[in-house]
Amino acid sequence: MTGKRIVKLSIGLLFLVLIGWIVIKVISKKNPEVIEYIFAIPSIELINTYYDTVCLDSLAQDAKHYVLMFYSPGCMFCEHEAADLSRNRAEFRDSKVLFITQEPVDSAMAYGIRHNLISVDNFHVLADTTYSVLPQFGIRTIPTTLIYNESREFVTSFEGEVNTRRILKIIKGE
Repeated sequence: MTGKRIVKLSIGLLFLVLIGWIVIKVISKKNPEVIEYIFAIPSIELINTYYDTVCLDSLAQDAKHYVLMFYSPGCMFCEHEAADLSRNRAEFRDSKVLFITQEPVDSAMAYGIRHNLISVDNFHVLADTTYSVLPQFGIRTIPTTLIYNESREFVTSFEGEVNTRRILKIIKGE
């Protein structure tokens, strides 16, 4: 091997090691604020379908479980999940199900009406007009479903569409 070839190989290898190190640093970087918020339901103001400002933690009271579904009204997977939750609403009588979107209140209301969510006492359709909730919960994918227990402590999460049976297994402790 010539000296030039060894130098070129060494520079290439050093470049690959540097890129690998950067990738590992980016992947392993954690945001402590996201971790803090996801493990307890925070006090965040949202708008309900009556255009009233409501506090998320005040809605999260008097239930055995809390299901927070982060969605977008135009998302096909979100549509399927809402329809499934609505069909099985009786199974959630001891829980509160909160549907949260960053879309305008009118879109949230249309979504709630389309899936018969608004008429259910323990189902709440909410809009985040400040665009702050998804980052605070660390939401990266729509839909994302978070489940909290009676003490409002984080139990588990599902990224992407989730079948209601899986949510019910968590809630019923199966």
